[in-house]
Amino acid sequence: MRKILNAVSGIIKPKKLFSLPVQSQIEITTFCNLSCASCPRKQYVERPKNMSFKNFVSIVEKLNSQVISLSGLGEVIMNPEIFNMISYANKRGNMTVTTSNFTLITDEHIDNFINSGLSILNISVDAASQVTYLKIRTQDNFNKVITNIKKLSKRKSELGVSTPLIRLCFVIQEENLDEMISFYHLAKEVGANLVEYQPYAYFDSEKIKNGEKIDLLVLFDNIKKIIKLEKSFKEPKTNAGILKRKINILNDHYNCLPTLKIKKCISPWTYSYITIEGEMRPCCMFQGVSYSMGNINDVDDPMTVFNNEHYKEFRKKLRSNVAPHELCIKCINQESIGEIVRRKYLKI
Repeated sequence: MRKILNAVSGIIKPKKLFSLPVQSQIEITTFCNLSCASCPRKQYVERPKNMSFKNFVSIVEKLNSQVISLSGLGEVIMNPEIFNMISYANKRGNMTVTTSNFTLITDEHIDNFINSGLSILNISVDAASQVTYLKIRTQDNFNKVITNIKKLSKRKSELGVSTPLIRLCFVIQEENLDEMISFYHLAKEVGANLVEYQPYAYFDSEKIKNGEKIDLLVLFDNIKKIIKLEKSFKEPKTNAGILKRKINILNDHYNCLPTLKIKKCISPWTYSYITIEGEMRPCCMFQGVSYSMGNINDVDDPMTVFNNEHYKEFRKKLRSNVAPHELCIKCINQESIGEIVRRKYLKI
């Protein structure tokens, strides 16, 4: 019933929610061992901290989301309670997802990822070569990361398990544009199940103004080639088909032009982002800015926040194709309900 209510909300987009969102992202740490060139963390995190297991449990019980992503402006492995958190959520029947840069991984971590019941593990790599990785990540951990991914894939095979699904993430930037194809081959080589090609996210007005120097013809050609590779090899699966359908939006995005499809966003109806401090934000694009809808730690029922005047006004503007915030102008917005159905059931 909750899925149905959320789907209806995503279609008709009322100002007031019918039910709690089915998906939530909870920031469990703001500590990180890297200082990547494109990450907004260093601008917004003054004093890094870890979320306690007790606080995590409280938030999960209040939201009661069907899908929980444990990620944010930090490296999740640096929270020592991460596997307890994942196990707890899975015992409640939640699907769990997390994201790691995979530089700090040990053999014990690999077994814990498998035994915790994690559904999907996103691994941020962003490069298919050591040289490009160093440019983007600013630390030479490429070979270590690839070795750790292979270890996880091998361990899953030894145990005869299918989860966690391994999804390699590639943020499309000027430095790595020419490695999109080779990244797919690398993902296949190391045993990844999924590949996510992510448009570069603009977190502040300066980056929106300057943009990324992307050759759009090369980008579009890469997307088409990846789709052909996916059809040929079957796995790893990618989101290249989605990007192909968003070519016009990508064109506007990388040319720093306002997107004309803000109203297609469904995040404020189906999703919530919770910061390390408990602040509720409309989506992950707001993880690196001071923009709060309310604090989940201050209420017994989060619906009082989801349906407050601030949230309702935010939804009203989106529905009217008006940007509630400058970040919305440059966001490659989430799929609409129709697109999700088309991808999942029609396989196109």
